[in-house]
Amino acid sequence: MQLIYFFMSCFILADCRNSIINITENPGVLPINLGPARLQRSTHTFLHYYDLEPIYQEIEELDSHHNILNELIRNKTFGEFLNPEDLDNYNKATLHIRKLLQDKLDGITPGKLDKPNKRNRRSFLRNIGSTIKLITGNLDEDDGERINDMLKQLSINQDLILDQIKGQYSVSHKIIEDFNNTVQNILHNERTLKTHLELITNTTQHVLDVSFLAYDKAHLLAIKDTYNQLIIIYNSLLSLLQDVENSLTFCKIKTLHPSIITPGELFTELQKISHHYNQELPLELNYKNIFQFEKLIEVDCHIEDTKIVYLLHLPINFQIEFELYYLLPLPTFIESNYFTVIPTSRYILKSNNIIKPLTGRCNPNKPHQCSSHLLSNSNVKCETQILNKEQTSDCQLIKLEIGENKLELLADINQFLAVFSSKDTLTFRCEENTEIENLVKYFIRKMSL
Repeated sequence: MQLIYFFMSCFILADCRNSIINITENPGVLPINLGPARLQRSTHTFLHYYDLEPIYQEIEELDSHHNILNELIRNKTFGEFLNPEDLDNYNKATLHIRKLLQDKLDGITPGKLDKPNKRNRRSFLRNIGSTIKLITGNLDEDDGERINDMLKQLSINQDLILDQIKGQYSVSHKIIEDFNNTVQNILHNERTLKTHLELITNTTQHVLDVSFLAYDKAHLLAIKDTYNQLIIIYNSLLSLLQDVENSLTFCKIKTLHPSIITPGELFTELQKISHHYNQELPLELNYKNIFQFEKLIEVDCHIEDTKIVYLLHLPINFQIEFELYYLLPLPTFIESNYFTVIPTSRYILKSNNIIKPLTGRCNPNKPHQCSSHLLSNSNVKCETQILNKEQTSDCQLIKLEIGENKLELLADINQFLAVFSSKDTLTFRCEENTEIENLVKYFIRKMSL
């Protein structure tokens, strides 16, 4: 009986024949070099937060202005020359947007807007280290203590980057300032609206005291303009809260998104810490790698009262450069029987004489990013001998029974393994030609994309 197997990783070959490699002689395991890899030693956390309390207060002010407008157009005396139905569509539009705002706020911090007098208006920085609600999963004890330590440092205004780096975190002040400035711009527009509304109210009283007929059209236009301003401000708040809601949605699935931090903002934050970590960042710091950095960052979000805290965890690596190997068990023919070796660890990091067994897959990147949580204490004497191409005296051979021909997908390396217990003819269709092979030995067939 002959056993023949090969790999193929897609459809197109630059040269079909040169891709077939005879691997009849093998130790029962095939080491596949997946490429360069780095091993994580620690984590740096980027921290920023949004305080929604000014938004709640702003909505209360806008609601008050809306009530005043309603009272104006429904004033019995004023109504004699201004029909409230003329402004009914404006009022309906305002109520609709206000309802959307309520829904957004209920989704972010349920019930906070319904009871404004009972809301806690304590200083965020003074109390953020207290009880927090994690919306991205459960924290282990060590992570929880580290996060609380970072948040408590904000309360004593430790803004120096060197102090923060020692704690392996940094506060993204620019992001916080940009959010606060956006809120302040909305507050400024609301103060303008308030002034405009007071002018209308005072003029209306004058009209009621003198002769209202000459002011009919002017008042109608002024009130419509006030409604328009009110709707624009409500919409501005709605847009801001939509971004916050989006950020929380992506936080729940631990995915970085521009609503949490934009690529430009992330690049700026990376530049701030780059010279402190030297060569320990997972990738070379240039803007073309920013999307690869995003893939490596783990996201956490916390809600404390009306404040949202964003924590972006970036792996910091050892400076050692590794090669990542995948060890694939293969049949080997010994004394008329088939055997294989089952590795203790399928994934291995190797750098010269340093061997690091792993419990699972690394984050596929260029280079691969391997979390320290994947490190294993397994005995890898056999795997070390295989990687060093030494005699495999420490490997345990397992006898195999080879049955019918079969084709198996190896998802870990995105290739197929075809095993033939009898001689067979295979046809390989390549980009420019077709080849027919009568396979009578062990082969590996690698196909390039």
